[in-house]
Amino acid sequence: MKAKKLNIGCGKLHFNSSEKSEWINIDIEPLKKPDMLIDCTKGLPFEDESVEEIYAGHFFEHLTFNDMIKVIKDCNRVLKKGCYMVITIPDMLKTYKYYQEGVFQRKMIDLVAYGDEPNPANNHKQILDEEYIIKVLNDYFETVQSIQFTHHMGYVTKANTHIKCIK
Repeated sequence: MKAKKLNIGCGKLHFNSSEKSEWINIDIEPLKKPDMLIDCTKGLPFEDESVEEIYAGHFFEHLTFNDMIKVIKDCNRVLKKGCYMVITIPDMLKTYKYYQEGVFQRKMIDLVAYGDEPNPANNHKQILDEEYIIKVLNDYFETVQSIQFTHHMGYVTKANTHIKCIK
């Protein structure tokens, strides 16, 4: 049986399934052409402890705090014991640090704070940073740690924070 893995809030990033695992790309936007069209804030349609991995890249900043908590709880519910979720967020504190050092222009702060696309569903609803998101996640997962992570496009982005949450 293939391991079930979820890519929630997939946007344009679609993970491919293999002989060993089945990636299910989930998004609320039909134009993103996900495998499943789902509003994750209404619950994930999977049985308890039926998923082996979840990736949520640049997803949680698009939710209100209360909706983020609902989704985090539901991700924990569907994950098998010992399995994990990796999240990637744009980190405002890192972004501001790089702005102060002259690495980033002011536009990058706006991008992290508000989002970039004209579709209101793609606007950011909260500003996140590493310390804050780890505090939130620690309430729901056995182990939460910041990790080094190569971006899905093959590069490491300075202003992103990557967190691994183990159930």
